Amino acid sequence: MHEFSELQMFFIFFAQGTVFSFLFDFFRGLRKNFNAGNVITLVEDFIFLTIVSVIFIYTVIFVGNGIIRIYIFLGLTSGSIVYFLTISKKCVIIFKNIIGIFRSFFTFLLNFVKKLGKLFKI
Repeated sequence: MHEFSELQMFFIFFAQGTVFSFLFDFFRGLRKNFNAGNVITLVEDFIFLTIVSVIFIYTVIFVGNGIIRIYIFLGLTSGSIVYFLTISKKCVIIFKNIIGIFRSFFTFLLNFVKKLGKLFKI
């Protein structure tokens, strides 16, 4: 097992905070495309929290040897702050547009299949 220095671990968790924020923006992009109620939002939040928790615990165990230090949280927080202050808004717009394109395509496809079903009386 490789021993990481505190500075290396700080940057690993800095990157992890950035990735978590990026994943959060993906869920924000989903919410902007679909008018979901409170239950769906709760399910999305639970999925996000589960993914983030598993990745965080795995990283703490295998990178940090299971030892939680303050620089882990400083790295996570710093990564998130830098991400949100720099590219977050652009990523949300990109996610919203990409998800919107997929949504339009699948809506078109569904309508096409429905029309074929009516045409052939299936």
